[in-house]
Amino acid sequence: MTQAQRLIELANTLPEAALAEVVDFAEFVAQKQARATAVEPLEHLIGSLKEDPAFANCDPLAVQNEMRNEWVR
Repeated sequence: MTQAQRLIELANTLPEAALAEVVDFAEFVAQKQARATAVEPLEHLIGSLKEDPAFANCDPLAVQNEMRNEWVR
């Protein structure tokens, strides 16, 4: 028996109020799933600024340390 079949069987035994909770939860899970798949992966951005002229004479570690130090001040 599949999970969908189990859910249908259980849903047929529930009172209307409890079934409404199940529907609400299922909609929540569906929305969560949709958001998770809609997020664009950022891997394609890795290294994209490496050859940018604005960062040609910058030490990446120094920039990173400077950014971190802004929070300490």
